[in-house]
Amino acid sequence: MNSVGERLKGERVRLGYSVRKFADAAGVATSTQTRYESNENVPGSDYYNRISTLGAEIFWIMRGEKEDDEVRDKRAAMYSPDVRALIDDYQLCPEAVQTALRTLAKHTADFRRQAIENFNKGDKE
Repeated sequence: MNSVGERLKGERVRLGYSVRKFADAAGVATSTQTRYESNENVPGSDYYNRISTLGAEIFWIMRGEKEDDEVRDKRAAMYSPDVRALIDDYQLCPEAVQTALRTLAKHTADFRRQAIENFNKGDKE
């Protein structure tokens, strides 16, 4: 399996999905999934995030190399269980909900940054 599309198809088959069921679970049209597998289109990061929740080996699909256990364990250890659960939940949300959550997080962080900046300015005056 030399191409991304071939490896993507191999992962779908390994996981036991038909094209239609995999496309549905990944949030794309069946025709889009077929184009990905035939290398006519290139999937985006949102797609890869969604299929990772199905058990697809993204490192293998994108690089053609298996990720060793040590690298996988280090990557998993980067996040606390709460953060990992948050990421997993986020990835299962529809695209519109993901967009709303990103917007909410950005506005909340911006508000918090501004509050900290204003507080720190008060200390200097």
